Amino acid sequence: MGGKVSAFWGLKVQNISKREKNILMKKNRRLEIMYSVSAQLAVIAALFEWLFFIAPHSRFYAGWSDNVRGVVRFGGIFGAVVLAALLIIAAVCVVKLGRMRKPDAVFWCSVALFVFQILVRINLLGVYQESDADLYFTAINRIAGLHEDVIAGGYKSGFIFGHIAYGFIFVSLLGQLLDTAGGMGFQYAYMVMGAAAAVCLFKILRKIFPKKNVYFLAVVAFIISMQPMYFGLSAMIQMEYPLAILFIFTVCAYFYKKYILMFFWLIMLGTCKETGAMMAFSVLFFAVVYEIADYVKRCGGIRDTFKKLKKWQVTLFVLFAVLCIAVFVVVINIPMWGGVRIIDVLKIGGSGNLNFQFNSTHFLLKVRQLFILNFSWVWVAVIVICTVVIFAVPKVRKRRSANMRVFSFILIQYAVYTMFLLFFLEAKQPRYNILSDVLFLFMAMSVVIEAADRVWLFAVSAAVIGTLSVTECFLTVDLLSRAVFTSVNTGAVPMVWTAAAKKKMPEMNINIGDFGYYNYQYAYMDKAFDRMLADVEFTDDFVVLSSFNPGIEDQLANEELVWDSQTGMRTYSEKADGTRFYTVKRILYSVELEMWNHDEKCIYVEIPWCRNTSENALTELAEIYEIDGPYTSRAGVAAKITYYILNLK
Repeated sequence: MGGKVSAFWGLKVQNISKREKNILMKKNRRLEIMYSVSAQLAVIAALFEWLFFIAPHSRFYAGWSDNVRGVVRFGGIFGAVVLAALLIIAAVCVVKLGRMRKPDAVFWCSVALFVFQILVRINLLGVYQESDADLYFTAINRIAGLHEDVIAGGYKSGFIFGHIAYGFIFVSLLGQLLDTAGGMGFQYAYMVMGAAAAVCLFKILRKIFPKKNVYFLAVVAFIISMQPMYFGLSAMIQMEYPLAILFIFTVCAYFYKKYILMFFWLIMLGTCKETGAMMAFSVLFFAVVYEIADYVKRCGGIRDTFKKLKKWQVTLFVLFAVLCIAVFVVVINIPMWGGVRIIDVLKIGGSGNLNFQFNSTHFLLKVRQLFILNFSWVWVAVIVICTVVIFAVPKVRKRRSANMRVFSFILIQYAVYTMFLLFFLEAKQPRYNILSDVLFLFMAMSVVIEAADRVWLFAVSAAVIGTLSVTECFLTVDLLSRAVFTSVNTGAVPMVWTAAAKKKMPEMNINIGDFGYYNYQYAYMDKAFDRMLADVEFTDDFVVLSSFNPGIEDQLANEELVWDSQTGMRTYSEKADGTRFYTVKRILYSVELEMWNHDEKCIYVEIPWCRNTSENALTELAEIYEIDGPYTSRAGVAAKITYYILNLK
């Protein structure tokens, strides 16, 4: 008889036999498995139930067929039943396992981190979609509308502009089906999932540094989540931001052995653009390698491993390997990237951009974007200095506490994605760098944690890095970036154009396009434009004129946006009604002059980064208009536009 006390189903049992202990342990183990499975499935079920719950309240619902509405109603009821059952099972397991306890510091740090991430991202709601994002926004609305071509397309409907997009569509519809002001519901989904990803980063840091102060790790997770590219582009509907989030979810699930969730997120990640498929296979491949290595280590070596392996284990592994290879072969032969098969994309060399090769121009472009832009050069210095300290200072070297298994896994994934960026010629735009950038800052902060042997040293380092990163989210204050890249005139604090080095093109004077989106500063020109419309009390009596072609050189010419005179913002979700919502007409000033009947009221606007020929334009316009101005409209120190009010003589 044993003298220890065991707990099972809330009952204390003394002096039980070894056999009884084993029985209790097996029962507890079954309960642990049951709890883990039900909790993971509940998370997945909750996501689908959320879709079914919001769908009937969506602005798209009225346009759906009766069959689709029926599926939605059935899915909502069935999903609710399944979710409730899973939650009940999980709750019963928790009670029987005796896990009912007060929330600890990890819990409260997770809650605080989630809330803070929501608060800092609220300001991003309402950012208008420009350039490629506008195309993706149109596509997701088409899919949400369930038009006949989408339904009939079936499988092909999961491809957007030649990119596999099922995971991207799923994440985006979690918000886009909401009937939100402004019609950009996806931003709410990105905001919430971005906050959840911050918590996952905190959890991953806990795996790397299990002995470190949890409050410090929460601060570090917050800083990483404020990486300028990762944060600034989270309000734009592109595939790269959801890809980064799905990657974080997948890796976190793997480290915590939540394999059901891991494979769910792997599917989402693998169907979020071809780059997502690449990272899904990378995560899965190296996860298998790491697990095999751990198993061999536990067995005492390769020879002992083969001796201990059972037939069913070998059979299961072979079947898994065959399945993975089969999926890989199928995927690489599917026409994806613009209709090109991945197997063709994977070829080294060749012509065009859809291939891997060393191209010095592209390579240097990506080096500048990856290791200079947004204070990345500082992170490089931090990594180098801290690494030297870790290995060169005996005191620091002896007390190393990082779990190198977890850290090395992150490092490998970073290397895989960064190599792709450096050698794949199509990956030119800075948004491709989001995952690489957030992982790079993750590694920089990790070596800071390991190298800082004093609380004050960590506090100072975190404060400096955090201040630089958070400030750069909103303003391009990085002087080295401004010295290296082409300048962009905003009328206030300059931006940079990441497509060219400054020595090749000192100042950009055309549409900034996707190469101008590397933090949140791009959004402020739209804010300044909206303030101008509010200041002149805009109605459709006005026509907005410019000396540059609004269709080629200006992102502020989106005809889908309607001015809301009550909110002082433009919106996608309403139509012009002549009383509150007004169409913003944008034309070239020369077209106005050529018209038979000139408009009574006009606004002549100068966007700093466009080719303004205002002197000639105002001279010609003065022949038929009384010109009042100039006036300015500012969005703080981030952007400024100049405009004139014109009244027909």
